[in-house]
Amino acid sequence: MRNDECQKTPPPIDIPVRIEIGGGTRNRGPGWVNVDRCPEADIRCDLDVTPWPLADGSVDELYTAHCIEHVKCPISFLREVARICRVGATVEVRCPDACGEMAMVAGHEHVVSIDVMRHMDSVFPETFWAGQPRRLKLLSIEPGCDDFWFPMARANPLFKAWSDADILTWLPRTRHENRFHLRVIECTL
Repeated sequence: MRNDECQKTPPPIDIPVRIEIGGGTRNRGPGWVNVDRCPEADIRCDLDVTPWPLADGSVDELYTAHCIEHVKCPISFLREVARICRVGATVEVRCPDACGEMAMVAGHEHVVSIDVMRHMDSVFPETFWAGQPRRLKLLSIEPGCDDFWFPMARANPLFKAWSDADILTWLPRTRHENRFHLRVIECTL
C-alpha cells in the first residue's frame, strides 16, 4: 500500500492535533485521529513506508501502544514520530517489556527495550538523531503490570517487604509493558 493513495482528510489545523499511531479497531476514540493501515483508521497508511501522510510539526500530542514492535524499523518509526510532532509535543510509546511473555510473539518484528530508549536518548543520540530537525527526549519510564504474574508475586510472602517497583524491576514476567513518556525537542546533533 502506498501512503499517498490511502489517506483520508486530516483534521483541521486550528485545533490541537492528537494522533494515535496504530490504534487499529480499538483506538482511543473521540478527540484522537487514528493513523493505521486498517480500514477503520481515520488516516490509512503503511507505517513501514515513510514519510507518513502528515505534515512536519503538525501534531501536538501522540500516543502509540503495542505498535512499534510490529514495524520493520523502530528507528524509522521514532524518527517519523519526531518529524510529524511540533517541538514541545508530548509522546507516549507503550510496548512489551523485553523480559515479558509478549516480547516476541508472532507478528512482533523487534523488542524495544528500556536500554534501546535510553541509548536513543542519552547514550548514543547521534546514532539515532544526527541530521534530524527534531528528536525525542526521554522523560520517564513507567512499568505496566502483568495481570497474572504481578498479583502472584505481590501475594507471595517471600516478597512481602518488596515495593511494587522492586517486584517489577527484579522479577521477570511481572512487567507486561513499558510506557515511555517523551517530549519532542529541537535536534542539535
